[in-house]
This record gives sequence, structure tokens and C-alpha cells, in this order.
Amino acid sequence: MDLAVRALHLLAAAVWAGGLVFLALAAGVARSTLSEPERVEFFRRLGRRFLVVALLAAAVLAATGIDMAADRLPDWAALLDTEWGRTITAKTVLFATAIALALVHALVLGPRIRRLRLARRDAPADAGLESRIRSLRVASTVIQVVMLAETIAILILAADLVA
Repeated sequence: MDLAVRALHLLAAAVWAGGLVFLALAAGVARSTLSEPERVEFFRRLGRRFLVVALLAAAVLAATGIDMAADRLPDWAALLDTEWGRTITAKTVLFATAIALALVHALVLGPRIRRLRLARRDAPADAGLESRIRSLRVASTVIQVVMLAETIAILILAADLVA
């Protein structure tokens, strides 16, 4: 059973991390090949589909992570009193932050950017609208880079656990 839980955990981690890398690559290609309206629709559809996959992966990661930690930790105090527990605590904080950022991006920033881009079609010369889009895109990019960095940090911490 332990092997199955570990395998599920690793598979979910691969889906999560691989999905983030794929999104970054797809964004680069889309920016250079799709028109603005096509790009808006592409990102809307891709983002919604990845959100479902990412939430499923996150649920599996959380459930299997809790199961594995419960097997290794004798009590709650071990989360701070042991090296293994501190590593698990760090992974958990990074994971929770990444999930929160993903939700902010998916539920707040993404829809706002899309609405503003659609509004820009009706007012292409509106400098204020363009400025808001640019600001939100920067915020979106920062969130995505932080999520990717957190994911890499989690993977590095995970490697320390098995070393």
C-alpha cells in the first residue's frame, strides 16, 4: 500500500509540475502565433482545463502527502522537532501558498485580464485600459513565476527526503 501511495504522490507531482512547465511553453508559442482574440480564447480554455487537472493533482498530493506524513511522524510536535518534519512543514507551506496563488490567478486575475482584453476591442485607443491590462499581465506573470519557483523548491525538498 505504501508503494501505491508514493506512486500516486509522484504521479500527481509530475502532473502539477509538468503542467506548469507546459503552460509556460504554450504561453510563449501562443503569444507569437495567435492573434489577440484567438489568444484570449486559447488562454481561457486552456486555463479552465488545466485548473481542473491541477485541482485533482493537488487533491491527490494533499491526500497522499498526509498519509505518508502520518506514517512517518509520531505526533504533531515532530513537524518542528525533526529534520524530516521540518522538511514536510516547509513543503506544506510552499504547497499551500502555490494553491492560493493558483486560485487567485484562476479566479481573479485571469478573468479580469480577459474582460479587459475584450473591452479593448471596443476601445483600442484607450491608454488607461491598456495600462490596466499591462499591470494585470505583470501580476499574472509574477504569480506564475512564483508558483513555478515554489514547485521547484518543493521538488528539491522532496529529493532531500529520499536521499
